[in-house]
Amino acid sequence: MDDVRLRGRGITRKEFFRLAVVYAAGTALTACTSSINNLITEKPTLNPSDTPRPTITNTPKPDVPTPTSTKKYTLISEDIFTEEQATVINNDDSNKLLGILVAWFGYWTGKDCRNIPFDKYLPDLITSWVFNSNVESEITEAAPVIQAEMADGTVQTFTVPNTDFQRTVPIAPSGIYSIGVGDGPLPISPGDENYNLAVRNGVFIRVDNKNGNISEYVDKESGYWESASFSFTKRVETPFKEEYAAKVGDLSIPIGIALDKDVIERAKKAIKEVHIASDIVDMLGEVWLKVCWLRYSYDTKQYDLTFEKYLDLLLDGEGKPDLAVFDEVTERDSKTPEVTKINQLEGFSLTLVDQVLPVKAYDIPYKWSIFLGRDGRGKILAANQFSDDIVGWYDGLESLKKYGQVVVNSVLVSSIFQWTMILIGNVGNLCFESGNIALRCGPNVYYKPGFDAFFDKIDLEENKFIHGERKEALFTIVR
Repeated sequence: MDDVRLRGRGITRKEFFRLAVVYAAGTALTACTSSINNLITEKPTLNPSDTPRPTITNTPKPDVPTPTSTKKYTLISEDIFTEEQATVINNDDSNKLLGILVAWFGYWTGKDCRNIPFDKYLPDLITSWVFNSNVESEITEAAPVIQAEMADGTVQTFTVPNTDFQRTVPIAPSGIYSIGVGDGPLPISPGDENYNLAVRNGVFIRVDNKNGNISEYVDKESGYWESASFSFTKRVETPFKEEYAAKVGDLSIPIGIALDKDVIERAKKAIKEVHIASDIVDMLGEVWLKVCWLRYSYDTKQYDLTFEKYLDLLLDGEGKPDLAVFDEVTERDSKTPEVTKINQLEGFSLTLVDQVLPVKAYDIPYKWSIFLGRDGRGKILAANQFSDDIVGWYDGLESLKKYGQVVVNSVLVSSIFQWTMILIGNVGNLCFESGNIALRCGPNVYYKPGFDAFFDKIDLEENKFIHGERKEALFTIVR
């Protein structure tokens, strides 16, 4: 019986016991036949908004002479998986993670531990698995978890501290010991039945069953569930930021503009603030939706799809275009964007930064790079390289200088917005994925038919301002 292999596991019971030897002599491991169905089969009663912050149980006073628990804790393997799940579980990476979790379990439940964190749960705990997707053909990643059941049937799911499997597992000292602060198991239950628990690129996330959006993620530094809804890119610090709501028909589209710390504090051509006129906000929202309409119609080859019909699709939750972007929830350190669907109704934000960004755009007349990220909802979080060279180039344009600095400032920011929309609307995903648009797809951006007219309203207002027919600047800069 000891040599029977655990189905879907790929290791013998003896091998599994050897993994578990670090935690407690005599700990038994038996197989059970409950189905995993990709995620937790028994939902806890917690809601994502009121999930308790992950903590370990309170450490008793040092003068407590004996462990507080007399239970003998057993780790039971949940053992039935689909073929796709079993394939992922059997790989070397998954088995390594499992060994790490078992080692942590041994530290948490050692016979001389005086603050075992599972006292309110039944003594038989289950090792289960969380996957990156509910779709069998898309399963490529798995992470082990521990499920603990209370007497009333409610279930909590735990993983290693801060979900950090790279962290060194403490060695239980000889004699009575206490689990250190921050070394206890991290509760990561999915919440109520509206959410699923998943893992992507080692990040545990809660996925909304209704729309597939990521609602929350576990921050590996804090160990807390954090909202996956971002207003601006998380890759830079943004001391200055403003958010607006563009009105497009019956739709309200969020739009934001921000400056990173380096743009504000640099020695040359520093920019302290940037603002958008209220009537221009609505125009930008319309441009944004038209850019997404154009991209979607080409993605789906619906070249006769009108903008009005596209707005109807949006109201039905459809019409999402594909775009190569960086996932800012689960791939913050990625060097290359990946194609995914974006949610145009969540709008976009633009952050102006003084650094080279992952995707190189063009070198003429100045070096320019961009970044396109998305949050858990599919909102686009754009960043544009905004070096002092770029600001200086616009400041030096004789054709604008004669109209004054406020005109130069307005045209500068308007151009950055428009170039961002030009790339999103016209550049193919292969160009973005290459990391070098000009090198991969040539030095010129070829507009799709009708694209140039998207900016007509903004261009008209800009010309009015340049020639004194409009009092308020479209975009205002504080230097």
